[in-house]
Amino acid sequence: MRRTGADNFDLLLDIAGRGGRGPMLYGESLHLLHRVFEEALLSSANPAVYVEFPLSGKPCVDMQLVYDRVQRGAECRGAGYAAYQPMFDWFSEICGADGLSCGLAIDVSKAEDSIGVYFQHRDRLDFLAPFLESVGENERLSDYLSIAAHMPYGWDAAYIGLFPKRAGMPMRIGGYMAEEARRLGRETAYWAECFEAIGFHAYDEDMLRFCREIARISPAIEYQFDIMPDGTLGEDFGLFCSFRKVRPEEAKQCMETGYGGKLMELLEARGLADSRWRLIGGTAFGKAIPFRLEDGKEGQLALCVLLDCAKVKFRGAKPPVAKFYLMLRAVEL
Repeated sequence: MRRTGADNFDLLLDIAGRGGRGPMLYGESLHLLHRVFEEALLSSANPAVYVEFPLSGKPCVDMQLVYDRVQRGAECRGAGYAAYQPMFDWFSEICGADGLSCGLAIDVSKAEDSIGVYFQHRDRLDFLAPFLESVGENERLSDYLSIAAHMPYGWDAAYIGLFPKRAGMPMRIGGYMAEEARRLGRETAYWAECFEAIGFHAYDEDMLRFCREIARISPAIEYQFDIMPDGTLGEDFGLFCSFRKVRPEEAKQCMETGYGGKLMELLEARGLADSRWRLIGGTAFGKAIPFRLEDGKEGQLALCVLLDCAKVKFRGAKPPVAKFYLMLRAVEL
């Protein structure tokens, strides 16, 4: 019998949460994940699932379902997600190009009342207009393109995120940096130079030094800004440390004595992480298992739980917050 996407998700979530990790990382939201996943999942689709949890404060979890491929005719299962069908219909026509992906970001505790959409275009800015049209946000195209045009060298915009039809909500613009991370890890003043070129002014010297420390530790970093409804940048800035090249068998070492551990110690020293970060290395998993296909033949299913990234969100005058992301994926071989 073919395993369903929900079967695979439940198994991976159980693996990541064993040894008491689940309640400590995800809190009371853990029991909601299965229902929300089943309702948000597209038919005949296999997303990468990102679970996001805070590194301090009350444990909770949010979820992102990201697709690199969508079959034509795939449908949103839950009635509350039908409004996003046009987006997936459009994506099914253009998916398959390198780096493109599309999906939903869900506040698990609010589910259908708090859904964001996400599209990773990489450098294909020509796809932005049809994407925004598919979610009914055509008028925001010029704001995104205007900010993207002011990005300095090495800060190329790679994705867009927003909450369709929710008045007053910002639009996200973000991208990935590897080469630039080296210079940003050395030069505090370069952070200020880049922020000013972009038009972001909600920073002080301590924030610049903190950003430099994160970039110094991290082999690759990512950025995220908010574009407000009036087209200006908001006061929030997200800085991510990527763990995407860390294999499951390397995760514990990375989070104990490698750059993951060094980053977590920095966050803990600044009061942005507590001891729960020491559980993260144990969540990683990778294994191929046999399963029976519908025609009776035996297939192989690759299951993985991977460290994805850590995020520090700077919030203007408010204290920053830190979160961690795991990626759960099952792929038929």
